[in-house]
Amino acid sequence: MDEHFWRQFFTGVPQFRSDMTYLAVAIAGFCINWENETKNEQTGIHQVWIEAVNVIPSWRGQGIVSALLVHTMLRFLAAGMERAALVVDTQNPTGALSLNENLGFMAVKRTINFTKVVNSED
Repeated sequence: MDEHFWRQFFTGVPQFRSDMTYLAVAIAGFCINWENETKNEQTGIHQVWIEAVNVIPSWRGQGIVSALLVHTMLRFLAAGMERAALVVDTQNPTGALSLNENLGFMAVKRTINFTKVVNSED
């Protein structure tokens, strides 16, 4: 159903009662955002961090992450934010790096993480 159909047959009719209407929604994904107000005050830059974005595997490939990020960016703009930041694993097989670049994010720093097995022979 598109929005027009929904309004025509359900929510746009005079007898519609929003106070008595319920909708069960399955969570397909999420976008969690953080703001460090203290740092924003110190730097004078209103920045928010996109801390975590994820879609459950069975819903991937349907544009949900893009929709979440676009909606999030519109909310940031409405809230007066000047900059959005996120961290991406460049080796992520889901294509997160190219998705973020396609949405206008630019890499400003790349890091390399090192790991070592700790054992008694070291």
